Amino acid sequence: MASLREGAAATAGGSGTGGGASGGAARPHRSSAPPWRRAGAARDLRFDLTGEWAQPLRKCALDPANADQTILYIDEQVVLILKDRFPKALYHALAVARDPALRSIADLRPEHLPLLAHMREVAVAWVRQEKAKDPGAVAFKLGFHAVPSMAQLHMHVASQDFDSPTLKKKKHWNAFTTAFFLPLETVEAELRDRGRLALMPPAEERRLEGLGLRCHGCGQPYGALPELKQHIVGCEGVRRLPGL
Repeated sequence: MASLREGAAATAGGSGTGGGASGGAARPHRSSAPPWRRAGAARDLRFDLTGEWAQPLRKCALDPANADQTILYIDEQVVLILKDRFPKALYHALAVARDPALRSIADLRPEHLPLLAHMREVAVAWVRQEKAKDPGAVAFKLGFHAVPSMAQLHMHVASQDFDSPTLKKKKHWNAFTTAFFLPLETVEAELRDRGRLALMPPAEERRLEGLGLRCHGCGQPYGALPELKQHIVGCEGVRRLPGL
């Protein structure tokens, strides 16, 4: 997608871009494997993510030429893919880091702040492109799940309508509308202040997953997901949500 590539380059001041999706020639940026590599994952098996089922994003990041996903943009640091399998919103993409040392948010350190800024630039370029085609789209949000389900650091880029037939379960809803979703700004601030992310305890993960359903725009509670999804289509609170 040339327009997205140009948009990301313009936002980044003309840096940080490589080949397009069709070339597959851009090589992932590889870190020097510092001593703390995967320290967070070593302490918490939830962040290990070594099962074969958890590898599709990692495979795409490290070998994009053979990826099954729809690649929207690619350079040496990041690949932006369309979440065309099980999207959770009308517009849902993933910005996936290509550094093989970054399996999850547990591996992030202050030196990765420039990478996160670049991921933002690539995401914003895509959002602007999609909103130009659909000016009525609700605001987008950028962020990470506190406990990811797939290996390789990836940032969700999603419109906040959460209007998708594949958003079927309460835990899916709560993964995007509660504190389980970590905004990019929150992650960046914690890295600057603490040097690493404090990983969410399992008990808090279970609590958030089990919260009752509520509209993320107006706070109205609902007993079932179909009724909630019907409500948010016309909710003015959802239309006024902050974001991109």
